[in-house]
Amino acid sequence: MMYQPMRCPLMPAMTFAVKSSQNGVFFNPLSLFAAGEQGAWYDPSDLTTLFQDSAGTTPVTALEQPVGLMLDKRLGLVLGSELVTNGDFSSGTTGWSASNGSITNSAGKGLFTKNAVGGAGIVIGSALTTEIGKTYVLRGTYEKGTTTTNGFLWVSNNSDGSAYYAQSTNADGQLVVYFRATATTTYVGVRSDSMSANTTYFADNISVRELPGNHAFQSTAASRPVLSARYNLLTKTEQFDDAAWTKAGASVSTNPVNAPNGTLTADKLVEDHASLCGYCWVCCYLRC
Repeated sequence: MMYQPMRCPLMPAMTFAVKSSQNGVFFNPLSLFAAGEQGAWYDPSDLTTLFQDSAGTTPVTALEQPVGLMLDKRLGLVLGSELVTNGDFSSGTTGWSASNGSITNSAGKGLFTKNAVGGAGIVIGSALTTEIGKTYVLRGTYEKGTTTTNGFLWVSNNSDGSAYYAQSTNADGQLVVYFRATATTTYVGVRSDSMSANTTYFADNISVRELPGNHAFQSTAASRPVLSARYNLLTKTEQFDDAAWTKAGASVSTNPVNAPNGTLTADKLVEDHASLCGYCWVCCYLRC
């Protein structure tokens, strides 16, 4: 263990509270981009913007989990216009085709029926115009019919759905996958592998919309960073009146003003004018 005092000179009546303006409005990172400036706002404290995989299929829910995708909040995470036509099958099967089976409309949903040979059953949408490098969100619903196998959403540059480069989790229910377009023409759809002959599943509410922003992703699992807590080595850093802080030539007024988070918790340190300079010490125990 190593003991080392930290010392910082204080100005008279110095207050540890920072406001972004005199009217009491506190700083918002979005203000940095108010005029359309380029950049990114990554917020690791907002777990809704973190995913363990680069496809965004598995959210980060706790510390010590890997981060494969971190969304940029700079533009408010507002989705662009819908790219899929007839994603809810309200116009029958217009814009949809099938591989290894057939697609029909049943009760307002797409009903895929596997052919007489077991294997993968694929529903394919019409070509979408995408921009290389931009991020898109594919959502949809897979529902088991008579099949016992789960299904997933897929993204491919091929019209037959082969060689798909992004996919959602393999499940029964609502699915989502984030993908970065690698071509100007993209195909999406639904797939279920290992289906038995003549079995069925439903597909519905297929949607693709751009998610503007400079989103950070890491496709290589072994290279993904881990969300970890960072602990302050100093003690009582919000309680300057505590005995952990040794005051010399200064006094502490407890919680007289609002802190940057808007709560009445900021301390005020006032120099003793009887001395030439006021100092504040705290004992730091550092592990070596």
